[in-house]
Amino acid sequence: MLFVAASSDSLSRIIGGFLLASVPLRRLLSMGHWRVRLVHFPLIGAVFGLLSSTVVAIGAALTPFYLAYGLRRGAYIATEAVCAFSMHVTRGAVLAGYRLLTGEVVLIGLVLGSVMFAGSWIGRRLLDRMSDRVFLAVIEGLLVVMGLQFLLVPR
Repeated sequence: MLFVAASSDSLSRIIGGFLLASVPLRRLLSMGHWRVRLVHFPLIGAVFGLLSSTVVAIGAALTPFYLAYGLRRGAYIATEAVCAFSMHVTRGAVLAGYRLLTGEVVLIGLVLGSVMFAGSWIGRRLLDRMSDRVFLAVIEGLLVVMGLQFLLVPR
Protein backbone atom coordinates (compact mmCIF):
# COMPACT_ATOMS: atom_id res chain seq x y z
CA MET A 1 0.00 0.00 0.00
CA LEU A 2 2.91 2.38 0.69
CA PHE A 3 4.39 1.60 -2.72
CA VAL A 4 1.17 2.54 -4.49
CA ALA A 5 0.66 5.76 -2.51
CA ALA A 6 4.22 7.09 -2.74
CA SER A 7 5.39 9.58 -5.37
CA SER A 8 8.17 7.96 -7.40
CA ASP A 9 9.95 11.26 -8.11
CA SER A 10 10.19 12.20 -4.44
CA LEU A 11 11.25 8.67 -3.44
CA SER A 12 13.93 8.69 -6.14
CA ARG A 13 15.32 11.98 -4.92
CA ILE A 14 15.33 10.81 -1.29
CA ILE A 15 17.17 7.63 -2.24
CA GLY A 16 19.61 9.60 -4.41
CA GLY A 17 20.40 11.92 -1.53
CA PHE A 18 20.88 9.00 0.84
CA LEU A 19 23.18 7.18 -1.60
CA LEU A 20 25.34 10.29 -1.96
CA ALA A 21 25.38 10.74 1.81
CA SER A 22 26.23 7.07 2.32
CA VAL A 23 29.86 7.54 1.30
CA PRO A 24 30.69 9.89 4.20
CA LEU A 25 28.20 7.99 6.40
CA ARG A 26 30.18 4.78 5.93
CA ARG A 27 33.35 6.52 7.00
CA LEU A 28 31.63 8.04 10.02
CA LEU A 29 30.16 4.68 11.04
CA SER A 30 33.61 3.06 10.78
CA MET A 31 35.17 5.44 13.29
CA GLY A 32 35.10 5.77 17.05
CA HIS A 33 31.99 5.22 19.11
CA TRP A 34 29.59 5.09 16.12
CA ARG A 35 30.69 1.64 14.97
CA VAL A 36 28.10 -0.64 13.42
CA ARG A 37 27.76 -3.87 15.37
CA LEU A 38 25.86 -7.07 14.67
CA VAL A 39 23.26 -6.14 17.29
CA HIS A 40 22.28 -3.09 15.18
CA PHE A 41 21.21 -5.10 12.13
CA PRO A 42 17.72 -6.13 13.31
CA LEU A 43 16.79 -2.44 13.58
CA ILE A 44 18.55 -1.58 10.30
CA GLY A 45 16.76 -4.52 8.66
CA ALA A 46 13.38 -3.42 9.98
CA VAL A 47 13.81 0.13 8.68
CA PHE A 48 15.05 -0.91 5.26
CA GLY A 49 12.56 -3.78 5.07
CA LEU A 50 9.78 -1.23 5.43
CA LEU A 51 11.43 1.01 2.85
CA SER A 52 11.68 -1.91 0.44
CA SER A 53 7.89 -1.97 0.38
CA THR A 54 7.96 1.45 -1.27
CA VAL A 55 11.10 1.19 -3.39
CA VAL A 56 12.27 -1.94 -5.17
CA ALA A 57 15.94 -0.92 -5.46
CA ILE A 58 16.64 -0.26 -1.78
CA GLY A 59 19.51 -2.75 -1.44
CA ALA A 60 22.25 -0.22 -2.22
CA ALA A 61 21.09 1.91 0.71
CA LEU A 62 22.30 -0.83 3.08
CA THR A 63 25.83 -0.55 1.70
CA PRO A 64 27.26 1.91 4.24
CA PHE A 65 26.11 -0.31 7.11
CA TYR A 66 27.58 -3.50 5.60
CA LEU A 67 30.87 -1.78 4.83
CA ALA A 68 31.04 -0.05 8.22
CA TYR A 69 30.50 -3.43 9.87
CA GLY A 70 33.57 -4.66 8.01
CA LEU A 71 32.16 -6.76 5.19
CA ARG A 72 34.43 -6.74 2.16
CA ARG A 73 34.44 -8.30 -1.28
CA GLY A 74 32.88 -11.79 -1.19
CA ALA A 75 31.32 -11.39 2.26
CA TYR A 76 29.70 -8.10 1.22
CA ILE A 77 28.36 -9.47 -2.07
CA ALA A 78 27.05 -12.65 -0.43
CA THR A 79 25.31 -10.75 2.37
CA GLU A 80 23.78 -8.31 -0.10
CA ALA A 81 22.58 -11.22 -2.26
CA VAL A 82 20.95 -13.07 0.65
CA CYS A 83 19.18 -9.92 1.84
CA ALA A 84 18.01 -9.02 -1.67
CA PHE A 85 16.76 -12.57 -2.21
CA SER A 86 14.88 -12.50 1.09
CA MET A 87 13.26 -9.15 0.30
CA HIS A 88 12.23 -10.27 -3.19
CA VAL A 89 10.76 -13.55 -1.94
CA THR A 90 8.81 -11.68 0.74
CA ARG A 91 7.60 -9.09 -1.77
CA GLY A 92 6.60 -11.90 -4.14
CA ALA A 93 4.64 -13.65 -1.43
CA VAL A 94 2.75 -10.46 -0.58
CA LEU A 95 2.01 -9.75 -4.24
CA ALA A 96 0.86 -13.34 -4.73
CA GLY A 97 -1.39 -12.99 -1.70
CA TYR A 98 -3.08 -10.02 -3.36
CA ARG A 99 -3.20 -11.90 -6.67
CA LEU A 100 -0.94 -9.33 -8.30
CA LEU A 101 1.76 -11.83 -9.27
CA THR A 102 1.10 -13.14 -12.77
CA GLY A 103 2.80 -16.00 -14.58
CA GLU A 104 4.47 -13.50 -16.90
CA VAL A 105 5.94 -11.60 -13.95
CA VAL A 106 7.24 -14.84 -12.42
CA LEU A 107 8.86 -15.80 -15.74
CA ILE A 108 10.53 -12.40 -16.04
CA GLY A 109 11.75 -12.74 -12.45
CA LEU A 110 13.24 -16.16 -13.15
CA VAL A 111 15.04 -14.90 -16.25
CA LEU A 112 16.39 -11.85 -14.42
CA GLY A 113 17.37 -14.02 -11.45
CA SER A 114 19.37 -16.40 -13.65
CA VAL A 115 21.18 -13.45 -15.26
CA MET A 116 21.96 -12.11 -11.78
CA PHE A 117 23.38 -15.49 -10.72
CA ALA A 118 25.62 -15.50 -13.81
CA GLY A 119 26.72 -11.93 -13.06
CA SER A 120 27.50 -12.86 -9.47
CA TRP A 121 29.62 -15.79 -10.62
CA ILE A 122 31.61 -13.54 -12.95
CA GLY A 123 31.82 -10.82 -10.32
CA ARG A 124 33.22 -13.27 -7.80
CA ARG A 125 36.14 -13.96 -10.11
CA LEU A 126 36.86 -10.21 -10.30
CA LEU A 127 36.55 -9.78 -6.54
CA ASP A 128 39.11 -12.50 -5.89
CA ARG A 129 41.69 -10.38 -7.74
CA MET A 130 40.73 -7.07 -6.10
CA SER A 131 42.20 -5.54 -2.95
CA ASP A 132 39.92 -4.22 -0.19
CA ARG A 133 41.04 -0.66 -0.99
CA VAL A 134 40.08 -0.96 -4.66
CA PHE A 135 36.83 -2.70 -3.69
CA LEU A 136 35.84 0.21 -1.41
CA ALA A 137 36.73 2.75 -4.12
CA VAL A 138 34.61 0.89 -6.70
CA ILE A 139 31.63 0.55 -4.35
CA GLU A 140 31.79 4.19 -3.27
CA GLY A 141 32.10 5.29 -6.91
CA LEU A 142 29.02 3.26 -7.80
CA LEU A 143 27.10 4.77 -4.87
CA VAL A 144 27.90 8.29 -6.11
CA VAL A 145 26.90 7.43 -9.70
CA MET A 146 23.65 5.77 -8.59
CA GLY A 147 22.88 8.64 -6.20
CA LEU A 148 23.34 11.20 -8.97
CA GLN A 149 21.18 9.13 -11.30
CA PHE A 150 18.34 8.98 -8.76
CA LEU A 151 18.63 12.73 -8.13
CA LEU A 152 19.01 13.93 -11.70
CA VAL A 153 16.83 11.38 -13.53
CA PRO A 154 14.03 10.40 -11.12
CA ARG A 155 11.66 7.76 -12.42
